[in-house]
Amino acid sequence: MQTKPITDKKKRILNIIVLLAILAVLVYSVVFLLWANTLEIYHSPMKQTTIGIDYDLVSRPVIYQKEGVVWRKIWEYEGSGLNEETAPYWFLEWIDEHTIALHYRDGDHPDENYTINL
Repeated sequence: MQTKPITDKKKRILNIIVLLAILAVLVYSVVFLLWANTLEIYHSPMKQTTIGIDYDLVSRPVIYQKEGVVWRKIWEYEGSGLNEETAPYWFLEWIDEHTIALHYRDGDHPDENYTINL
């Protein structure tokens, strides 16, 4: 039984699929690296839990917890966004290994305090 040779058209299609897969991996890697550079990393007092705080495009904090190599979103600010950068005004405090307090204090707005269970 003879096998049919791969035609030039099939080779081109296969090459395009491979190139698209490589491009997708590269784009994902670049996006991940850019995002990871903006993440503020915090470790619990006993170093058992790692969380990260990122800020969306309107300066609202989003908290992620690291589980192995994956970051899982555990909390996000529900209020309206702000026009200025707010990262310097958010303060994180560890209450225990599984609880954090997040405080917003800028002097111009009422203080906000959140307790977040991990």
